[in-house]
Amino acid sequence: MFFLENVRLIQPDEASDFPLTVRAPRSDCTLVEWLSDARNDVWDLIRKHGAVLFRGFSVGSIEAFQNAVLSLTDELTEEYGDLPPSEPGNPFVRKVTPYAADHAILFHNEASHTPCWPQYQWFYCNTPASSGGETPIVLCDSLYNALPPHDREVFEKLGLSYVRNFIEGFDVPWQEFFGSNDPRVVESKCEELGSTCSWDADGGLRVSTKRPAVLWHRQRQRPVFFNQILLHHPAGSDPDTRDALLNCFGPEGLPRNVQYGDGSPIADATVNNLLSLASKLAVCFTWQVDDVLMIDNVAVSHARRPYSGDRRVYAALGRFKRDAEYLRSAAA
Repeated sequence: MFFLENVRLIQPDEASDFPLTVRAPRSDCTLVEWLSDARNDVWDLIRKHGAVLFRGFSVGSIEAFQNAVLSLTDELTEEYGDLPPSEPGNPFVRKVTPYAADHAILFHNEASHTPCWPQYQWFYCNTPASSGGETPIVLCDSLYNALPPHDREVFEKLGLSYVRNFIEGFDVPWQEFFGSNDPRVVESKCEELGSTCSWDADGGLRVSTKRPAVLWHRQRQRPVFFNQILLHHPAGSDPDTRDALLNCFGPEGLPRNVQYGDGSPIADATVNNLLSLASKLAVCFTWQVDDVLMIDNVAVSHARRPYSGDRRVYAALGRFKRDAEYLRSAAA
């Protein structure tokens, strides 16, 4: 089982470059007030550092968090299939992935397995876990550079193919993910996204999507390792879970899988090395009440350590993009 225990735990301060820590100038300063006054500066900081932690500001509620994010941008999304429904009265805020507390969520760029993904993501800590529950983050250009040259070349040349089997009880229901109970609507949406889909006899849905593994970060002018390999590949599961899933569904029926873009398998050793490199390069910090972390989702990959207690962390997603302006051919 993976616990991400070797990720370096840091104490955020004003001197930290990653994440850059911005502390409230006074104890009664609200985050929406500060962001409204420093809006242009914040965008400069996120472009330079990739991740900014706002600490010591008065937030206090989901509504105040939403208002703070809206003070930066109105390009937020209300619909996103991989996270729970938005919070009542706050359409742009939702709880983070409701994954088992005793398991880690491995490194990934949000929605990078789909053709439309958020450029920015915000996390709000309303209630820290009793223990654990940190959010490790890693710069994707550093991870790209740390990969063996042969792996970089293959990932760039072949790209990836994500396979997702929507199995009742193992994933978000396809009806919820696609926002429709009509298979024809689902098929139309898959075609629009460049995915292929098929139905099994029990009404289960299988979706395959070809995606790049590497993008060119236009603002930072460098290649970044942008994907969800660790979330989808069987080697990213602990051995007991992997064996149980294989026994239940077989290699072709796994709830999630990822291959190279030509359909050839990605070796377990490649995935294990990727996880090792990401963990060594990543940092994390202990969440405090009212912390808000903003990340550039293209520049930064995030994860979650296991935890105990009542952890309440919320997310907002903004400025959804497609690949065109982030491919290496767009570097000029």
